[in-house]
Amino acid sequence: MILTHLPNKQGIEPETLRQYPDADLSWCFDFLHAHCRLEGPNEDEELGIRDIQDWSLETYGDPWLCMHFTMHGFGQPDDSTPQEHPPAAGLRRSRRQIHTRYAGTFYEWRTTIAVRLATTKDKHGRVAESTEDCNVVGFTLDDGAHERWGWQDGDWSDKTLVCPDEARGVAVFQRLLWHKFSWWHGSWKCLLTSLRRVMDIEDEHLATDNETFDRLMHDNDASTKSKQYFTIMKLTRTFRRHMAVTPRNLAIMREYWTCTFPGHASDTPTRFSQPTQQAINRNWDNLEAHLAKLHKDLVDATREIEAEARESWRDVSLT
Repeated sequence: MILTHLPNKQGIEPETLRQYPDADLSWCFDFLHAHCRLEGPNEDEELGIRDIQDWSLETYGDPWLCMHFTMHGFGQPDDSTPQEHPPAAGLRRSRRQIHTRYAGTFYEWRTTIAVRLATTKDKHGRVAESTEDCNVVGFTLDDGAHERWGWQDGDWSDKTLVCPDEARGVAVFQRLLWHKFSWWHGSWKCLLTSLRRVMDIEDEHLATDNETFDRLMHDNDASTKSKQYFTIMKLTRTFRRHMAVTPRNLAIMREYWTCTFPGHASDTPTRFSQPTQQAINRNWDNLEAHLAKLHKDLVDATREIEAEARESWRDVSLT
C-alpha cells in the first residue's frame, strides 16, 4: 500500500477529498479486496451491480492513474502442497472450493496485476510536474510460488504491443496482462490435463485379471465409473463458465477505457494525444484477440473432454 498510494493528495478533486479523506488509499483497498475476499470473480452471465470490481481504472485530476486486473481459475494441488499451517507473514486470503465425490476437490487460485502510473499531462491536458522519481509502480499478487519473468522494460521488439512515450505506464500494464494471460491459459490447461487423466485407463490395465477388467467396463456397487463420467461432464460446464470471466472482464475494462480515451479528435483537452490514444487502443485490440485465442483453446479442450466423458458414460451405463 505504501508503494501504490497516490503520492499527491493535492491532485484529487476537493469534493472527492471531502467525501473520502483516504482517497489516496482507496484504490489499494479495491485491488486487495478483489484478490483476498472469498467472493471471487463472478461466473454468472447476469452480473448486475457489484460493490467490488475484478478490475479498476481510477483516474483523478492529477497525472496519476491506478489500474488493476484480477483473473482466476481452479486446480488440484499436489499431495506435497501444504494446505494447513500457512506462514504467519503475508496476506490472509480466502478461496472457493469445488468438492466432488468422484473427481476430487478443486481449489481456486487468483492472480492480480496492480499498477500505479504517472502520465505527462493531467486529465485537463496540462503538462504535469516532474514524476520521474516514481513513474510506474507495478506488481502481481499470486497464489503459490513466485514466478520469474525475463522481460526487460524497454524490449518491445516482438511488436505485439507498442509503447507510446505519453503512456509508457499503460503499455507496461498491458504487457503484464499479455504475459499473465498466457500463464492463466497454462494453469487452466494443467487442470484439464488432470481432469482427463481421471478417465484414462492405463495400457497395463487391459491385461489384468477378469475382476479388475470388469470393474473398468461395468458399473456396479464396487465400481462407480458412470458417476465419475457424469461428474466430469458437469465439471467441464462449470469450468467453462469460470473461464469466460477473464475475457468478459477484459472487454468491459477496455470498453470503459475507450469511453474515456476514444482516440478521435476532441475539443476537450485530455491527458493523452490522439495518436497515443489510438496506439493504446490498438494494444487493447491485440490483447483481446490474444486472450480470445487462448480462451477458445480452453473451451475446445473442455468440449472434447465432455464429449469423451459422455460417450464413456453411455457405454458404462448401458452395459
